[in-house]
Amino acid sequence: MNIDIEFVKGLDVIYNFYLENKFEDMVDHILIAVWLALHEAPLPPLNKIFITKSNIEGLGVFALRDIKKGEIVSMYPSEVILYDNNLYLSDRIKKYENKYHYKINNYSIAGVHFNDTNFCGHILNDVCQSDGTKEGDDKYNKMSILNNCMYHPYKDIFILIVACKDVKIGEELTVSYQTDYWKVISKLNDN
Repeated sequence: MNIDIEFVKGLDVIYNFYLENKFEDMVDHILIAVWLALHEAPLPPLNKIFITKSNIEGLGVFALRDIKKGEIVSMYPSEVILYDNNLYLSDRIKKYENKYHYKINNYSIAGVHFNDTNFCGHILNDVCQSDGTKEGDDKYNKMSILNNCMYHPYKDIFILIVACKDVKIGEELTVSYQTDYWKVISKLNDN
């Protein structure tokens, strides 16, 4: 049995539940879907990664075993939603202070550190950075091909982390944050 197929089937069950019940508020949809995936209808464990100190920055996500291109390795947790300048928190979050965001459509999602490795997509590092200049962006775009994972939105509510190349056991998993992210960081650092 392919664990990724079972994992995606679990995501589909959660997604279809909301379609059948005509939930239309995307914020509630995302927060409750992730809550269900953690508590009521747990997704099968991917068991592909572990978290430890990174040589890039802070914590990092590493391969627990060899991972093939195209495998789902984790998800972005989506415990916090920023929508129309409003902040929505899941019932597990008491205080929100987080720099990890993923923007999709007209909202951003964020997560916090916790032990479920199915939801550690917000901890992956980027192999390089840009200083926000054209030269920095050009260098970044050339170097970012070294990242071994990518974000893959699934039905606009789940952000999967998928290997975009084969990854060896013990190798750090990395993903491109894109130049727009580094421009914002560069501006913040200038202030």
